[in-house]
Amino acid sequence: MDPNRHPWPSDAPDRFNQDATVVLQNAPVQPGTPPAAEADPELRRFTFDSRLLGNSREITLSFPRGLDPADPDIVLALIFDGEQAMNRIDAPRMLDTLTRQGALPPVVAVLIPSIDGRTRGKELPGNPLFAQALAEELLPRVAAETGIRPDPARTVLAGASYGGLAAATVALTRPDAFGKQLRSSR
Repeated sequence: MDPNRHPWPSDAPDRFNQDATVVLQNAPVQPGTPPAAEADPELRRFTFDSRLLGNSREITLSFPRGLDPADPDIVLALIFDGEQAMNRIDAPRMLDTLTRQGALPPVVAVLIPSIDGRTRGKELPGNPLFAQALAEELLPRVAAETGIRPDPARTVLAGASYGGLAAATVALTRPDAFGKQLRSSR
């Protein structure tokens, strides 16, 4: 008998790609989950070559279709472990659902993947060079790709585990560029 009665995601290829979850009887549904059927964010990808970090990775941008880059309500969200945010929680469709429902303003999500475990362990936990690369190399590139003007007061860093640590340390290292943070331990 499998002790994991609520594996997540349920459609993972095997039990090693699932997390155990606890589902309480009267727990409310998590906002934006499951994503609405009509959720259809625009996805745009580009290769981010960082001179400071000496590496490259594919960044995914996600935002509501028809986004007005001059909209003062836009929130820019840099999400660490972007491959997990895409594949495990479907962050683009979840954010689009919440925007459609009026629960969030328009969000431009920047899904930043970890290149590999070694790079993740080097970049995410308290690396000032990583913070500098995000502020001085990635933000200008996102602005060029989307036409938005990042406002530190409306720029959020988000992550869990090492990503949560990165959200805190990058915000502390570069408050001139990143004014908000969401973090979680795992």
